[in-house]
Amino acid sequence: PEAVRARARALAMRELRHRGPLNDVLDRFAPAGLGPVLLKGAALAYDLYPSPAWRERGDADVLVRPGQRDAAHAILADLGYVRDTGEGMPDAHSLQQLWVLPLDDGSSHDIDLHIAPLNAPRFRDALTHEDALRGRRPLPALGPAAAAPSRAFMLLHAAIHRRFNETVPYRVGTRWHVGGERLIWLVDIDLLARAMDPGEWADFVQLTERLEEGRSALAALEATQRALGTPVPAEVRAALAAAIPAAPGYFDRGKAGRAWLDLGALPARRRAGFALARLFPSRAFMRAKYPGAAPLPVLYLRRLAALARR
Repeated sequence: PEAVRARARALAMRELRHRGPLNDVLDRFAPAGLGPVLLKGAALAYDLYPSPAWRERGDADVLVRPGQRDAAHAILADLGYVRDTGEGMPDAHSLQQLWVLPLDDGSSHDIDLHIAPLNAPRFRDALTHEDALRGRRPLPALGPAAAAPSRAFMLLHAAIHRRFNETVPYRVGTRWHVGGERLIWLVDIDLLARAMDPGEWADFVQLTERLEEGRSALAALEATQRALGTPVPAEVRAALAAAIPAAPGYFDRGKAGRAWLDLGALPARRRAGFALARLFPSRAFMRAKYPGAAPLPVLYLRRLAALARR
């Protein structure tokens, strides 16, 4: 149908528009010692999809060394990017930030800058930048400085990201959603699973055991198997089932339970600041979350009341 062809053309043009700005960032990050690694959609698009335009995405997730975020900020600002101020957490407690580059056609190129693979203090020391560099895969189809983590890493990352989105709203276009069954994510998991060899499956199980997220990994593979017939080795399924902890996991504890685990994962000196930042996010975040003309103190009371109800 013509609508499908028009959509395909639009995605191909978008890919051409965004490839240059992304390479500009990676070409500056790599020689500066930031160790950039692509995550999620951008990594998968250039690793596993027949054409990167087939993997639609809204931004490019780039992981850098935790101690190099200030250097990354300086490079992004020099390239014309502007920090999105609508985020709730200050830099001291934020593990990812959105930077936006306005383009000539009125659109923008967005970089989601990460200093940890997963946006939760509970996982910061369990899955690290060094893990992403171990087994690093060059992405020559994108550019000489482009790289993705190992497929074992990407599969576990996709499985846990799916669990996050069962509890945390995400935006597609102008609409907010909750749930982990988006077809695009299931296709990602399917392609990763079909590309992995026995050694990569063993690495995947080992990473899953270290994070104590056997439930998340098994649930993601079972969902993809139901939808797409994804082949999963029987020994992998058995190992993941054995890796499910007896106690409730991070995603089984509710919002307050997850916040408590995140708090406990922080050094004692940072806990009070983290708790305050969670309870009282930035002015820009509050205005974006609660549109309208209500005074800011009223919005904070509304937020506290909502948290108390949960």
